Amino acid sequence: MSRRSLLAYVPLLAAVLVLVLGLFTVLLGLRSQQIEQRRDFRDDLIYFAAQFSREANVFERLFAAAARGERIDPEAMSVAFDVLWSRVGGAFQGALGKVYRELPDGEATALAGRALLAEIEPVLASVGPGDPALAPLQARLLLLIERLNNLVREASRFQQAQVEARRDTFESSYARALLMLGAAVLAGALLVLLLLRRQRALDALRRELEAHVAERTAALARVNADLREEINWRRRAHEAIRKLSLALEQSPAAVVITDPDGVIEYVNARYAQASGQSALAAVGTRLVLAHAGGVDPLARARAGGSWQGEVQLDSAGGGERWQNLSVAPVRADDGRITHLLVIQEDITRRKHDESQLLWRAHYDELTGLPNRVLALDRLGQAMRSIERGARGALLFLDLDNFKAINDRLGHDVGDRVLREVAGRLGGAVRAEDTVARFGGDEFLVVLPRIDDALEVERIIERMSKAVAEPLRLGEHELFTGFSLGAALFPDDGREPYALLKAADTAMYAVKAEGRAGFRFYTGRLNQLAHERARIESALRVALVRNEFMLVYQPVFDAGGKALVGAEALLRWRNPEFAEVPVDRWIRIAEESGAIVEIGDWVLRRACEEAAAWVDAQPSLRISVNLSARQLRENHFPGRVLEILAGSRLPPANLVLEITERLLLADDGGTREAIATLEGAGVRFAIDDFGTGYSSLAMLKRLPSGMLKLDRSFIADLERDASSGALVEGAITMARALGMKVVAEGVETEAQRAFLATHGCDFLQGWLFSRAVAAADFAARFIGRPPRPARALVVVPIADAVRR
Repeated sequence: MSRRSLLAYVPLLAAVLVLVLGLFTVLLGLRSQQIEQRRDFRDDLIYFAAQFSREANVFERLFAAAARGERIDPEAMSVAFDVLWSRVGGAFQGALGKVYRELPDGEATALAGRALLAEIEPVLASVGPGDPALAPLQARLLLLIERLNNLVREASRFQQAQVEARRDTFESSYARALLMLGAAVLAGALLVLLLLRRQRALDALRRELEAHVAERTAALARVNADLREEINWRRRAHEAIRKLSLALEQSPAAVVITDPDGVIEYVNARYAQASGQSALAAVGTRLVLAHAGGVDPLARARAGGSWQGEVQLDSAGGGERWQNLSVAPVRADDGRITHLLVIQEDITRRKHDESQLLWRAHYDELTGLPNRVLALDRLGQAMRSIERGARGALLFLDLDNFKAINDRLGHDVGDRVLREVAGRLGGAVRAEDTVARFGGDEFLVVLPRIDDALEVERIIERMSKAVAEPLRLGEHELFTGFSLGAALFPDDGREPYALLKAADTAMYAVKAEGRAGFRFYTGRLNQLAHERARIESALRVALVRNEFMLVYQPVFDAGGKALVGAEALLRWRNPEFAEVPVDRWIRIAEESGAIVEIGDWVLRRACEEAAAWVDAQPSLRISVNLSARQLRENHFPGRVLEILAGSRLPPANLVLEITERLLLADDGGTREAIATLEGAGVRFAIDDFGTGYSSLAMLKRLPSGMLKLDRSFIADLERDASSGALVEGAITMARALGMKVVAEGVETEAQRAFLATHGCDFLQGWLFSRAVAAADFAARFIGRPPRPARALVVVPIADAVRR
């Protein structure tokens, strides 16, 4: 039985329990009443008997004393009489009186007692003690007392009988009450059992009903779920149809549905737009499609097949138009072909983009030339198709000074230079040759067939002349050239990358020799390339290993007596490359970029060491050579001023030496850097004057400075009159421009005398001293040793580049 069912019977069970408790309470009340009555009757009768006997005896003794003539207290006699009178009267009143009146002789005794007491009362008042009238009354009084005692005993027995009768009656009632109580309890139990049985039946019916309801509810839920699913399916189907309709109408591809004969039944908006025919006008007409490769797409679809491909069409406005065409049959459930589906997508733009991507994958976007990939592919084709005994060539060229143009004038000008050079190179080669941009300022030229090396030289000469022409780009007039390496196939390589490496090696050999030329690859060049790689690797760690040192060659006045300055010269203490000429490893350092970090170290160390000498000789000037790479650095002027401030060397005591070549390649940035440093007090000198392509216009751009005559002119002064004339002319020109002149390589007294006579300002050479270490220089020329230079923190080249 469930808890809910039990709770339903709680009121009924409570009612039965209350009834049983009520009956039990009644029985307890009856029993208590019986006991109380018995006790009351017993107590009243005993009390009455005791009191009546005592009071009667008291009165009888007083009365007897009076009869004998004894004097008694009238008041006591009166009190005893009143008490006895009240006892006799009280015995026949209330419940006891009722009992006494029902007893035999009870009423008569009562009347006799009252009558006797009535007779005695006046006698007591009128007679005195010993009066003979008292004796009869005493005898009657004793008789009355005896009758009263008998009456009391009879009343006691009668009352006892009444109590017993009542007890029997009570016990009978009590038994009936217990029987009724048991019957009630039994009836209640039977009722509960019946109710429980009924409840179980009801619970069974309820469970059956609930199961039936649950089953019906589940069935209804399944029906509802099926209905919802069907509604959702219909909604999704409707939404799918709507989406399909919208997709067809908004599709970027033209969609056409025809009957099996090709008669149009449906076209979307895109088809109407592409064909210029409304959907209403198109429906009912026969669809005509272009055949592709002799195949009729509609006929194939009617036969049960499908066709898909790209079709090229003629545009009404001219030009080409491409279309991606798909034709497929539409079948019914029984497999019959009911319709034909045609999808036409205009892919003209995509074909154009693919063509552009293909072009960009093989051509350089800036110059329009073939790129590295296409150039190597054509080189590979040329090498594979070369006939026995025939030759071809690969030219690898790199523009000289292009980085300076790009850094100073910007990438826009640099791009225009590359485009102009590309056009000139293309115009200088043959029709079958390929000019390609390899990357940056590097170009490849593939010559698939050549007669001999002279033909290669003729082509290179035409290219050189074309590129050497001035480049007029807006307000800029620029000059450039190239360093070129040539490799022949199959002699120098039988596959493209080997030939490319050979041409690259030859090109770097040209750069190592001073640029602006060309060279054919040889086995010796390969050895030099390996040596160059080793030197470059060693240079990159030379600073870390503390392999560099500075030596100083003094500079004197024309008389050769007064010290005016010193030139700082770099020495590399490396046992492996001790025999390598300084010019060679300096060029490698400049080409690899290591010269920037090395030059920074040279400038810092020279300023640190010279600062001590300037304390002793304030007019002393220290000269430091600059490379083109250093001067083209964007922050080079600031770096120089930072080093000067850190070393405490006055700017006026520093002379920076630059070459004529650097001036000729100036793109504006060099002049700006020079002007910034000169404004701060730093001086400049043109080193190796006379060995380059000097021009007075270039010299005039320097606001002040010095010329350093190259040692090659000084060496021939005693043997060659023309050298003397050139030196004399250079000195005269410098003076006219307000510049001082320094002569390098003075080794004899005659040379010194000639130079002094013709107005040369300063002299430098072995006649005075070789280059010596800083300590020796200080000891010999300053008069005291130099103060220790501050510790320098050497940073690897790679780290310096990142900063």
